[in-house]
This record gives sequence, structure tokens and C-alpha cells, in this order.
Amino acid sequence: MNYVECLDCKYIEILRAGLLIIRDALAVSDFERASLEAEHIHDLPTLLGESNVKRHQYYYDITRILYMEKLKELPTDSFVNIVLTRHFPAWKQLGAILKDMDEKP
Repeated sequence: MNYVECLDCKYIEILRAGLLIIRDALAVSDFERASLEAEHIHDLPTLLGESNVKRHQYYYDITRILYMEKLKELPTDSFVNIVLTRHFPAWKQLGAILKDMDEKP
């Protein structure tokens, strides 16, 4: 499996988790959390199959961090539930893939 395919798998995991977060938020009328999650994942499909590593780094270093900062403004349980149990595993693996890509000539 090449790097792009590995990244695609992680983005699919993040998208799936994001859709579940949106579903769960809407089930309890938490429109703020649903909107924030939609904003977080709406550009991820454009990264599928993307070979430009700078776009992946931008998501990981900028978009992801901004999302977490906005989450911190929500109640703590939302932040912990979303990040630690749903997105963090895929983000950790995504970071490892990007680091490996950066180290390869």
C-alpha cells in the first residue's frame, strides 16, 4: 500500500467518525457541535487520492488544530468524547504516516 492509499484510509476513518458525530449531535439537537463537525470534515473528500503532501500537512497542522481549539469552547465532555474516542486514533496514525513521508527522500 502506498502513502496516498494509507492516508485515504485514515481520512475515511475520520469522515466516518465525523458523520457519526453529526448524527449523534443532531439526535440531541446539538446544532453547534453538528455544525462544527461538518465544518471540520467537509474538505476531507478533496484529500482522497491527493498526492500533494503539503495539502495533507495543512489539514494535520492547521485545520485539525483549529478544529480542536473550537471544540475547547464547547462543554468538556464534547471535547473529550469527540477527540479522544473518535478522532484521536486516526489522527495519531495520520501523523505517523506524514512523518514517515517527510523522512523519505
